[in-house]
Amino acid sequence: MKHKQYEQWILNEEIELTPDQRKELADHLAECSACQSLQIGWAATKELLQKALLIQPAPGFAARWEKTLERKIRAEKIRRYRLSWLAVLLLASMGILAYLLIRGSFTLLLANSFNVLSRGIFGITEGLSNFGYWMRNLPLLVPISMGFILFGLMTAFFTVGLMVYADFNNRRVLPDEIRA
Repeated sequence: MKHKQYEQWILNEEIELTPDQRKELADHLAECSACQSLQIGWAATKELLQKALLIQPAPGFAARWEKTLERKIRAEKIRRYRLSWLAVLLLASMGILAYLLIRGSFTLLLANSFNVLSRGIFGITEGLSNFGYWMRNLPLLVPISMGFILFGLMTAFFTVGLMVYADFNNRRVLPDEIRA
């Protein structure tokens, strides 16, 4: 038996059956229990669908949904904009690097960068050495006093920072404020 045709006749209400097709369907339904249960189930389902309550959305749902959609579209545009600029910068960097490699000036640039870095490190080392020399030549009381002063300042800044942090965490929200 061809059930597919009968199932289509049962489920698709847009098909206009001829009187011969209706009789053929009725004869098939009398013999086939599977198609009978399909027709009964479909009739019950249509009845439940017609009796179902339509739930109305909460007030302002459409406006909230539109705002959310606008926010998502704006975020997507920003993301695309940033990716585009990142791609442009990456391509420009690759172009500059390729140009420098082709011209042979990349190694010169690398050597100059290393030279500047090493001179900076040597300058800092020399400055610290000079600072140490002057500290050794001062009377012992001056470095000890400076150490106590610096330690006191560090302790004061640390204490103030802790107090500000504790005050910020324990701060109450005023009635006219909104907590972020």
